[in-house]
Amino acid sequence: MEGRFARTDHFVIRISMIRWVAAVVALLTMGCATVQSLRFEQPDFDLTSVRVDGLGLTGGSLTLLIDVDNPNAYDLRTGQIDVAIDFEGTRFGEAFLDGSTRFGSQAVTPIELPLSFGWAGVGAGARALLERGAISYTLSTRFTVDTPLGDRPLEVTTRGNVPVRRLIR
Repeated sequence: MEGRFARTDHFVIRISMIRWVAAVVALLTMGCATVQSLRFEQPDFDLTSVRVDGLGLTGGSLTLLIDVDNPNAYDLRTGQIDVAIDFEGTRFGEAFLDGSTRFGSQAVTPIELPLSFGWAGVGAGARALLERGAISYTLSTRFTVDTPLGDRPLEVTTRGNVPVRRLIR
């Protein structure tokens, strides 16, 4: 009779051990999924168009229309965003957006950045518009985002071409 109970106790201990191991594996899997969802991916900035707001003798003012694609599973919040834009390899101007901006999780957020410019860098851009019908640009963006894992300073550089049809709206 004693042997029968010993085997039963051994069986109960084994089942308890299997349940305990299964619980640990489940917790580790959930932990990895949570950490994976907190993984940070850099947002993308895409210059979608440029709106001419005014022209004068010394230069003018534009609004850069930029789509910010946040691939993360959580919102990103930022304060000031500093942007420098080059057209055809020539520094055209700098812009900044002051105040809090939120980029929704796994969403594209449009932002508008006002920019003042002088006529010095316009020649290469005008030539490219006439020859190719588009202007190549480099958009250098600096900002700090607040993530669930803490503040993260970022510098994002985007290069592309803006066709004439998207340049002036």
